[in-house]
Amino acid sequence: MRITVSIVNYNTWEDTLACIESVLSCKGGASETAVEILVHDNGSTALPSITALGEHVFVHRSNRNVGFGTGHNSNFGRCKGDFFLVLNPDTRPSAEALHALADTLEARKALGAVAPQLVDQDGRIERSCRRFPTAACEISRGLLPVGLGVPGVSQIRMLEWDHRSDRLVDQPPGAALMFRREDFAALSGFDTSFPMYFEDVDLCKRTWETCGPIQFVSAIKCIHFREGTARHYRTPTTFWTEWSRQLYHRKWTSAATRMCLVSPFQAVSSLVRALGLIVLSLTTTDYSLRSGRRQKAAGYFMFLASRFYRRDGFWRSRYLW
Repeated sequence: MRITVSIVNYNTWEDTLACIESVLSCKGGASETAVEILVHDNGSTALPSITALGEHVFVHRSNRNVGFGTGHNSNFGRCKGDFFLVLNPDTRPSAEALHALADTLEARKALGAVAPQLVDQDGRIERSCRRFPTAACEISRGLLPVGLGVPGVSQIRMLEWDHRSDRLVDQPPGAALMFRREDFAALSGFDTSFPMYFEDVDLCKRTWETCGPIQFVSAIKCIHFREGTARHYRTPTTFWTEWSRQLYHRKWTSAATRMCLVSPFQAVSSLVRALGLIVLSLTTTDYSLRSGRRQKAAGYFMFLASRFYRRDGFWRSRYLW
């Protein structure tokens, strides 16, 4: 088995089944026994029959939502491939993508991981890669909550680069990211203290430090529909984004910098965003848009509440399990 494709699903089986079919149609795919597909279902309310998809698709189901990272780690414990591809349900790799990623890692031993170019369903390039978060980035978010960029301060989004060329990147998104099996094992997989979000940022940071740089390859394409799960759960996904951002800085930012700069500016950013979303929700008659904005605002307000009541288990039981 050359490649293991790892997918974590939570109530997005329609996307997951389409992703599986896309992988099965790849050149040298599972029909040729070169690829296995492992799906970890995080306690979805309904589980479809997938027996017709073939003998190389395997589903493991937990009775509760254990999170993105834990789901992929669970899949890795059962993988047989030489290469391990973390893949979101809302992605559709191109026909050559799987083996092109593996070929890149095979040819360039110094790399720690490799990522494809993400495009939307119309073929437009997503500027999806990021630099690692710093205290300056969090200050920028607090001062400029509408997303305005300040060169040299808030360049985390790499807006100066059009994603049309190959380069080494800090942090490609975890939507599609391939590792050698031995490297993912050396990293011990995802850090499961991150319930949701930023676990891929942390994994990329550790990849650079332990296994080598991460290569972005513009010629390898993967369609990304974006927010496959998030759009259905605006409050918890907003909450966990901010909670995990905080966890990341606890792990990688000095205590003094975190307490004096990162934490206060993150609080300011969350409050301003929440209030802004409430105001915007009052300016539209579109029920879906209004509801989505209010749900996101609730996520920011709940994060602010968590700064006073920090029990991890309480928030996991409320917004994850």
